[in-house]
Amino acid sequence: MKLCSDIFFGATKILALLLSLSAPMSWAIDEAQRVMDKVMTLPKVKAAEGFGASTFIGIGNFYDPLFMRDRGDRVVVNDDGGAVGEKGSRILSFDAEGNINVEIDLKKLPPVVGFDIAPPGFGKVAGQFVVLSQQKSGFDSALENHLVQAIPQDGVGAVTRLCTLQALAKKKGGMKAGFGADGRFGPDDSAFANRFFSVTLKNATVYQTIADGNCEPFITFDPVAWGLPFALNFTQDNQYMLVSVGPGIGPQQNAPKGGIARVNAAGEIVGEIIAPGIGRTSGMAYAPEGFGNYGGQLFVAAIGDMQIPVPMTQALEQDGYVYRIDDSGAVHPVASGFVNPTGIHFAFGKLLVADINGDFIAGRRELPDGFIMAIEAK
Repeated sequence: MKLCSDIFFGATKILALLLSLSAPMSWAIDEAQRVMDKVMTLPKVKAAEGFGASTFIGIGNFYDPLFMRDRGDRVVVNDDGGAVGEKGSRILSFDAEGNINVEIDLKKLPPVVGFDIAPPGFGKVAGQFVVLSQQKSGFDSALENHLVQAIPQDGVGAVTRLCTLQALAKKKGGMKAGFGADGRFGPDDSAFANRFFSVTLKNATVYQTIADGNCEPFITFDPVAWGLPFALNFTQDNQYMLVSVGPGIGPQQNAPKGGIARVNAAGEIVGEIIAPGIGRTSGMAYAPEGFGNYGGQLFVAAIGDMQIPVPMTQALEQDGYVYRIDDSGAVHPVASGFVNPTGIHFAFGKLLVADINGDFIAGRRELPDGFIMAIEAK
């Protein structure tokens, strides 16, 4: 848990020591510390009745913790940020006590937004991390067509480029596959199996990549009718893909109010939006049996206003939420006070919520201010 905090706080102490030798600089030190305290303070998350919230891994360990996947008795998370030249992402793992290991370090991959572990049926890269990434670090690259790549889990072998996602056809708008979000494999033994699905917000499209490297649009959403896709999951019977949808980034008039779309294996929307009006939805996860009285219910995060560009010296609005959707489809609050919650994941008897806070490539602020909260059922 000391990965970024040692660097950050060590540098702060050295700077303070040097500047303290000059009395006239004391005000500048105090002012710099005040600003850092403001933007690096953990938000106060409040749990709804029936739940408790606590810090699982605090600020100073992540830039942008995005999505989480199980791997044995550990959870793997992609941490987007900390640019080194054209690279700028890590893949980390942690245990039930929040102890972090670096699986893939900063110098291996460009910014990774979505990832999963390739199943046995996914050809020569089976068992490797498959990632959706920018072509290189930087805001401009966030707007360009993204890559689907594979890398061995030990980080030792070479990175394999499976494909470059292509812009939509001109008759469908011609928009590039930029502003990537989630990436996930379809469940084994389902009609979605052995396909890596990845989301790009810029053209409102979910792409599919197969083992031979062929990639193509799977479904493109109408932003006016549905909003933009963000995160993926699948129904418990594996019959449908769930896609969280909501308004685009920044204030928009007459934008859809968010919800979850149900999509079949042929890339067709089925039925009406789930939980309409829930907001700019992001990660989703089904509660396991034993999580209080909520087993089988769908939990979903909502981001609120992403505030792009991010104010450099101000804390962001704490307008992020986690909700649950009961068997009747009714929406209930679970926790509030998040900033930009992205991936949510059940592990270690808890619901883990990854919040990127105010640091992300599109926001143009680079600080290790991401965190993971734990929500428990009482």
